[in-house]
Amino acid sequence: HNFHRHDRKGNYVAADYAYNLLSTCAPNAILFTNGDNDTFPLWYVQYVEGFRRDVSVVNLSLLNTPWYVRQLQTRPPKVPIALRSGEIDSLGLWPWPEPQIIRIPITNPQVWEEYDAPARETMPDDSAAMEPPAMQLIVGPTFQGRFLRPQDRMIFEIVSANQFQRPVYFGFNVPDENLAGLQPYLCTEGMARKLLPAPGHNEAPDVIKKNVLQVYRYRNLEHPKVYLDQYETGLAESYRHHFLKLVVYELQQNARAEALALLQKLEQIMPERKFPVRNFDSALVLARYYWQAGDSERAREVLAQILDKTPSFQPAVALLAEIQNAPSANPSVKPN
Repeated sequence: HNFHRHDRKGNYVAADYAYNLLSTCAPNAILFTNGDNDTFPLWYVQYVEGFRRDVSVVNLSLLNTPWYVRQLQTRPPKVPIALRSGEIDSLGLWPWPEPQIIRIPITNPQVWEEYDAPARETMPDDSAAMEPPAMQLIVGPTFQGRFLRPQDRMIFEIVSANQFQRPVYFGFNVPDENLAGLQPYLCTEGMARKLLPAPGHNEAPDVIKKNVLQVYRYRNLEHPKVYLDQYETGLAESYRHHFLKLVVYELQQNARAEALALLQKLEQIMPERKFPVRNFDSALVLARYYWQAGDSERAREVLAQILDKTPSFQPAVALLAEIQNAPSANPSVKPN
């Protein structure tokens, strides 16, 4: 009776997740991943299928262990780590009772000039005498409210030793508490976030669009007979997030046709019959996007599904009335 749950025929979720994550990275990148479930599919694709072995995958969970740090330092493609063997062996918790500022100097002038021209234009004339440019991170304790973990220190060590000679990425699903204060310097490019030397570049919509529409694989996600467990469904849901981010971007550019095409592509890849939007608030947002993109009929269908389950859900009632009373199919665009 439970064969269907254990049958993996046609199930490519893990392999495609790994393919898509590695494909997001520029050549010779360093990619930080969160833990085993995020990392093992990458190793499979790299070492069994031979895909993107130029990318150094750095598992943040294992980064707390000296043997793994030594392995990264010595096994090709080697990760830049300036620590000596004795320092690696003595890696442990750092006393860190309160948030502190960490500076990572950027000694590679070519990188700074590329990303921070506006900042340099506002520098005083005597800026040559100032300290070299640096990333400034506000880092709070990450263990028991009073320590910094080895993995956090190793992020600083690798970023500092690398000096942006190799591109650095963090997997999209690495939680904020594992980013070592680097959030302002990360730019989402799809399934991975690229580390930049200057803050303020949070997303790269053109890169995300190219990745989700031209590069990524979504094999058999829509197939009704391919069973996905809870974890696999969660991996697939991350694709929906990127599509909807792009929809918002296109609506803000008043590009309704492009927004609608993205919504239709998303439905094709992840049909609602297999990936229902279970959260009413999320379904409400989806309905509004359809309406703003010019498909009032589909917006009404989504709202009808909400109201069929909860007729008194007032936001859905209000949006339906707004759609019914709209003078045209082109509402003013105010994406939520």
